[in-house]
Amino acid sequence: MRTVVTALLFLAGCQQSPQPQVQGPPAAVPAPPGPPAAAPGQGAQGPPPAPKLFSKDQEEFKAGAMDKTREEVHKNYGPPDELGEWGAAVGWDGPVSIYHGPFTSADGMEKKNARVYFRQGKAASVEFTNQ
Repeated sequence: MRTVVTALLFLAGCQQSPQPQVQGPPAAVPAPPGPPAAAPGQGAQGPPPAPKLFSKDQEEFKAGAMDKTREEVHKNYGPPDELGEWGAAVGWDGPVSIYHGPFTSADGMEKKNARVYFRQGKAASVEFTNQ
């Protein structure tokens, strides 16, 4: 009988006693997500875009655009202010990139816009217009 009692006491001592519940600081709860980001053109407007910084001299603009790919022109001058979708319909490669000026010629005359026409993947013509 002594062996049985010893075995029971031994087994009772091997069992884990319940740990007391210690009240600590509550677990951190993640903050609720903020409002979803506004899609472009919707919601709160940020500051207006910075003006494009490039030469408004007609000859300098033309020299910087000619024989460049569409991507190079857009990298140098930013995305165009307008796209002339009619360009492809009259034989040019894709839309015409239109940049707003004014663009000044050597004799001091100003034109409102520069139109960059592409053929065979490169700027083939730059036209300055008041339209």
